Amino acid sequence: MADGKLLATFLQILTGQKVETTPPITEIASRMNVEACLALVEQQWGLKDSSRYTANGIVLKDHKSLLCLLTDIALATKAIVELPASLEITVIMKEVAKGRNQKRTVVRTCILEREAPSNGNITGP
Repeated sequence: MADGKLLATFLQILTGQKVETTPPITEIASRMNVEACLALVEQQWGLKDSSRYTANGIVLKDHKSLLCLLTDIALATKAIVELPASLEITVIMKEVAKGRNQKRTVVRTCILEREAPSNGNITGP
């Protein structure tokens, strides 16, 4: 998802509209791909909430950013899924310490909270 290619394919399947992407050779190209995807999301459903998700956050693999985007898309498309108002997600990642061959486990907990949509609008922190 971080390079925008998978997100573009997902959105194409969901909307029927092709998202023009470039080969994600650099971080700049990946960011451009994700920005193109977010532009389609805004055009298609009017979703734009930079306090919950950003192209930069998605490219940098910020799990909360990506989950907020996917949750908002699910709500906007009235997907047949039951989403709780609050969700706590723990992500466990293996990282190599700088310059060393030591691995460490990093636990990141994201708490997603949203309000029930009112008049088709999706809100939340």
